[in-house]
Amino acid sequence: MRALKKFSVVWQCCLLLLFFVVPANVMATDTVVGFGDSITAGWPYQTYNGNGCSNCGGYEIFLQDFFNWTGRDAIVLNYGVPGEMSGDGLNRIDNVMLASSADYVLLMEGTNDLTFYVDAGTVAYNVYWMAWRVYLWGGKPILATITPDTRYGADWKNVGVANAWIRYYASVSSWITLSEQNAAVLPYWNSGYNYDGLHPNWWGYWIMAQTWYGDVLNAQ
Repeated sequence: MRALKKFSVVWQCCLLLLFFVVPANVMATDTVVGFGDSITAGWPYQTYNGNGCSNCGGYEIFLQDFFNWTGRDAIVLNYGVPGEMSGDGLNRIDNVMLASSADYVLLMEGTNDLTFYVDAGTVAYNVYWMAWRVYLWGGKPILATITPDTRYGADWKNVGVANAWIRYYASVSSWITLSEQNAAVLPYWNSGYNYDGLHPNWWGYWIMAQTWYGDVLNAQ
């Protein structure tokens, strides 16, 4: 009996030691994954695949700063792949969820599909199923409207149609948080907030990060 009591005391001491020695945020850190094409990767400031890097890319750098400044214990990982089509994104989303154990996934795909005249409804359908895969893995999908493309004229790619479909899928899916990235950057797009008509510059990425930050808070 005395030995049992001694063991109990030692065990309690070990628990107390772990409580004071192990940082309180070790198990509390939220993993936020940026998933998409070159806009997610951060082109032109990052021209290679994100592959889960932290403190790299475009909007991800600013988003990490917002979390740090407000005391939110979160790490932002960049899984952007330049040139990716939405079908390819759908094929790789499970591997990213497995590798990252993401709590939140910031999804924005489709601009490359529209460049090659893939139907806008198909694009929205693909990103919807990406969101569903995230949800099945236990993550919170935040699905974005596609940002503008003015390289060769106004909305020649049917971005507006694709975004209408994306908004529809979000509206009928209570488990999806909609991120209005298009509406956030559009008022500033032609006032020095884009790099080449397709990709945001640093100012554009800052607006995107600010929008994503509010979306993560709303997805609690």
